[in-house]
Amino acid sequence: MKTAQPQLTQIVRAELDNAFSLAALQLQANREQGRSGEQGYLDRFADAWLRTQERRPAWLALSLDGRPLGCVILYVVEGLPRPGRTPRPRVLLTDAYVVKDVRRTGLGDRLVKTALSWCHGRQAVWVQVDRAAIADTYGFWRKAGFTAAADGAYQFRGIDGPQP
Repeated sequence: MKTAQPQLTQIVRAELDNAFSLAALQLQANREQGRSGEQGYLDRFADAWLRTQERRPAWLALSLDGRPLGCVILYVVEGLPRPGRTPRPRVLLTDAYVVKDVRRTGLGDRLVKTALSWCHGRQAVWVQVDRAAIADTYGFWRKAGFTAAADGAYQFRGIDGPQP
């Protein structure tokens, strides 16, 4: 396990001015998966996230000099009111990425725990990891408290209150 790197980072909730940092990290993640970049991708991603960022909360791991080192992005589906029940959101963790030089330092774990803490505060019914975000990292998700769901994705339950 690498040392020193985790202390040189901070995790912050992504704000409007972080849209291009999120886009750059997503481009880097896609390149690692063998997909090539395309003209205008950074602008398209940033614009799409800015339009939907209320439903797509995100967190960035930044070095103390501001370099983006990783991110986690959620998609929140708000529950509708029902008689006798308080609506609670369901959350899909769509993206999680940490740059190669700081992997295995606990940074990904810190990002996911930060996102789960936010979900807990919102009393989410469950958090499910998008199958595309799993990519050979089953052990990581199990260690973070997720369990296999029926569709092959990983799901975190027991955030707060009764299950649906």
